[in-house]
Amino acid sequence: AKYSPIIEIGAGTGYWTSLLKQMGVDILAFDANPPSENDVLSNHYHRGVKTHTEIKIGGPKTIRQYPNRTLFLCWPPYKTKMATSALNIYQGKYFIYIGESDGGCTGNKNFHRQLKAHWKEIEWVSLVQWPHIHDRLYIYERK
Repeated sequence: AKYSPIIEIGAGTGYWTSLLKQMGVDILAFDANPPSENDVLSNHYHRGVKTHTEIKIGGPKTIRQYPNRTLFLCWPPYKTKMATSALNIYQGKYFIYIGESDGGCTGNKNFHRQLKAHWKEIEWVSLVQWPHIHDRLYIYERK
């Protein structure tokens, strides 16, 4: 909450956005293909489900429209360029990330290389985890 206002890219069902909104956080959620309970062909990660909050259509390029918001990525898709693209576009001081570290099943190798090269981890929080998953909530500050 202390990094508000926030923009979440790749919000999926908007679960984390909804939790932060309940805390009074100023957060906007975007997804390139938001889930829809009426469209079984929508977001293949979340077919036929309701969202927890409003999710607007948008991807990494949407970040440019909100330069004063902290970027938040939660479980960016594995082996895709989405997270890398988002970090390349983002110009802010802090970055919030939920996922696994390098070698895990979130983001891609370039994303994790960018984190090591241009960001300093300043805080992390343990999360309840699924078996064999090693995700955390990380807060990074630009080097």
